[in-house]
Amino acid sequence: MSGTRCVGLHKAGMGYKTITKQLGTTVGAIIRKWKKHKITVNLPLPGAPCKISPRGVAMIMRMVRNQPRTTREDLVNDLKAAGTIVTRKTIGNTRRHEGLKSCSARKVPLLKKAHVHARLKFANEHLNDSEDNWVKVLWSDETKMEPFGINSTCHVWRRRNAAYDPKNTIPTVKHGGGNIMLWGCFSAKGRGQLHRIKGTMDGAMYRQILGENLLPSARALKMGRGCSLPQVILGFTTYSREELLDIRATSTHQHYDQKYNFPEEDPLFGPPPRTMDRIPAGEPKQRRRRRRGRRSGLLVRLRRRAHRAPLPSILLTNVQSLDNKVDEIRARVAFQRDIRDCNVLCFTETWLTRDTLSESVQPPGFFTHRSDRNKHLSGKKGGGVCLMINETWCDHNNIQELKSFCSPDLEFLTIKCRPHYVPREFFSIIITAVYIPPKQTHRRP
Repeated sequence: MSGTRCVGLHKAGMGYKTITKQLGTTVGAIIRKWKKHKITVNLPLPGAPCKISPRGVAMIMRMVRNQPRTTREDLVNDLKAAGTIVTRKTIGNTRRHEGLKSCSARKVPLLKKAHVHARLKFANEHLNDSEDNWVKVLWSDETKMEPFGINSTCHVWRRRNAAYDPKNTIPTVKHGGGNIMLWGCFSAKGRGQLHRIKGTMDGAMYRQILGENLLPSARALKMGRGCSLPQVILGFTTYSREELLDIRATSTHQHYDQKYNFPEEDPLFGPPPRTMDRIPAGEPKQRRRRRRGRRSGLLVRLRRRAHRAPLPSILLTNVQSLDNKVDEIRARVAFQRDIRDCNVLCFTETWLTRDTLSESVQPPGFFTHRSDRNKHLSGKKGGGVCLMINETWCDHNNIQELKSFCSPDLEFLTIKCRPHYVPREFFSIIITAVYIPPKQTHRRP
């Protein structure tokens, strides 16, 4: 009755304070209700009253927020223990009314703290990269496909934009039985080749996959000369025994010997001296078995020393500021055996200057030979090439720099070394690191 009188006084033009003093009650809520619904009495609500109290709803939301995989049966049992008996349908309606939805948990790779820190560091380093830089990146990864359905599927209760919250995901690992392992790559220009991995993948198989699929994919996608991988390893060069037989005839190190006049009697780079072993008297001299073929002796020696590679393993990558990659390179040398056992590390675009010491950028166990860009000759900053030699493969006293060259069109560094082990057919090994700027498009005869 007071509501009707309050509305009547309000229509008569009286203010809120005057109506409140006359009726002795607040009138703001009554008038707002009348303006919205044109009624002042409390009508009965449609349907049955809610069986779960607001306190029970808060308890349900707290449990789901802490553990999104909580099932409706668990919530029913908890409310039953508290004296409230409801069905699973009521639980589902309550959570949907609070803005939650039952969804399948997304599967994401299992990330440890080290992985999270590494990803965050990579994102911060490339935060300001332009779109042109990302177009040149070729991404590669492995994935697991289960032919008989997805295992470990569960539902979680989450909000709309919380799909990749760690509580709402299922960690996955790239191993296990009953699945198919695939390697693939893609870039902004499209998809690359797809390779099926059979068996357990190790370092040798990974290098083989890169050699057979990575470069053909880059050529098919027309990535250009500046293509790079978001990793330190870009590729290894391997040779078969048959290819090694023709290296002596097709190599160009004789041109360097004539150009720089290295004497053959040089104890460092010359051929090893031939000595005559004396056989004591009384012991019969063993007759050496003659083998047919002009190169049969080399084949036998290669078979006997299959575990010792005749030529060095070379890692080539474009670092773009070696100072910023020192920690990453040292970590990979410490924890990745393929890089630690690599004989030569070749880096381009080192961006080093005269003020930068070689000891500050080289990983432990390597010797550095570098050729920094000369600003007066090239007209630009940056650039530079660097060769890091593994001390277990060659001593630093057995390395000599032949020539370094710097121009706007080309930069290279050539060294000559004699490692601890080298076949008798090879007197020395010459390594040349070459860098051609990406924008250099014209060709010279």
